[in-house]
Amino acid sequence: MATSKLIKGDTLTETSNAADGFNPATEVSAYSYTSARVAKPVYNKYKASTTKPKVFGYYTDWSQYDGRLQGDNSKDNRGRGYDLANVSPTAYDKIIVGFVGVTGFHKVDNLWRDVVAEGADQCGKVKYEPPSSTRGATSSLTLTLAIPSAAGMSIRRP
Repeated sequence: MATSKLIKGDTLTETSNAADGFNPATEVSAYSYTSARVAKPVYNKYKASTTKPKVFGYYTDWSQYDGRLQGDNSKDNRGRGYDLANVSPTAYDKIIVGFVGVTGFHKVDNLWRDVVAEGADQCGKVKYEPPSSTRGATSSLTLTLAIPSAAGMSIRRP
């Protein structure tokens, strides 16, 4: 694996595999808990064009969570655990972010108020305009693209 152009080692995945007796080279029936962290980024290169289709990426909620990152190695809490910070900012014209940083109206302090508007105000935005970051994001992922609004919003590359 050390010479692979497509995969790299991931200590948490390898520890889980050893604990489960899972050998990815030979296993044909047991479920794999391999993290997306083993994937090396591979991108096609495109020249910018106004006449050709744009290149899109979709970053889903299920691609980011992995309990192993917080010390929970139970099978039910293992996930893909991919860090959006590893995605090249020049790889896509648009990234569709699904279910990242969705907030509600009831904060931890139990006061009922419009926390979406508060978050927009903190970022210098008006309500319903997606900021590039927010203090109110509930995502466990460290991002610069947390969005305090509906899932599936698109982020334009600057």
